Amino acid sequence: MKSNIKLLPFIFMLLLTVLLSAGCQPETTSSTELSSQAQAGSSGQETERETNPAFKGMELYSWQDETGEWAYSILIGTNRIKLLDEILAKPLEFEEVKAALSKMAVGESVFWFNRALESSDGQNHDLALPPKEVVEALKRHALAYQVTLYTQDE
Repeated sequence: MKSNIKLLPFIFMLLLTVLLSAGCQPETTSSTELSSQAQAGSSGQETERETNPAFKGMELYSWQDETGEWAYSILIGTNRIKLLDEILAKPLEFEEVKAALSKMAVGESVFWFNRALESSDGQNHDLALPPKEVVEALKRHALAYQVTLYTQDE
């Protein structure tokens, strides 16, 4: 009986650790899932919103492609500067970005970055923001869905 009592604190701590780690997992929505959500939203199909904001928010990037059209990418937030290849891998159109924003969790934070690392040489690569009217339109759209979109000057 005494040996079982000595095990109780260990069992309690093990159970507590398992329960806490299960509730602290970061959001793992991939850019492919976001792209699928954006395409579903832009085709008129309703999909559910994320239930919890991403652990470190989301990151939005923009650039002009070779034809001069604006392209965008939404990635999960991290503590590192993204590689240019990561950002350019799954480009989204403006309407797809709006659809993705509308599917994000209430209270989500989206940070619009304009810097990436060049994969080949590790040098910083500056990305462009679209015209102010486009930025403001996306901010208004995000706000309508209770998502906060931050630009570099905020």
